[in-house]
Amino acid sequence: NVGNTVCGRRSWSFKVDNTLCGRRSWSFKVDNTLCGRRSWSFKVGNTLCGRRSWSFKVGNTLCGRHSWSFKMDNTVCGRRSWSFKVGNTVCGRRSWSFKVDNTLCCPRSGRPKAENPLFSDNLPG
Repeated sequence: NVGNTVCGRRSWSFKVDNTLCGRRSWSFKVDNTLCGRRSWSFKVGNTLCGRRSWSFKVGNTLCGRHSWSFKMDNTVCGRRSWSFKVGNTVCGRRSWSFKVDNTLCCPRSGRPKAENPLFSDNLPG
């Protein structure tokens, strides 16, 4: 299970192609306080996902899950959803980044991880 050590990670960042998001990069911090919250939201440009904002849940329940899936706009990546595992090995890392461009939209075969941070607001939990 994923405990305070993972939830207390300092930060990680998502890199976004300028044409998709209108900004080059952004980051958010995940500490014990944030992990205790049920949700928060990020603002995105209409060009990226057709919505002005979306949210995802980060709570003790989600932090303890081994896997979940994210949905993305069909027009962006050509796929409706993909999933990636968050186990002890992955969650033990201090940071990682997601790159967003046409070549990384879809998950690589045999590597269940998100290549594109287009989160929906209906994550399990």
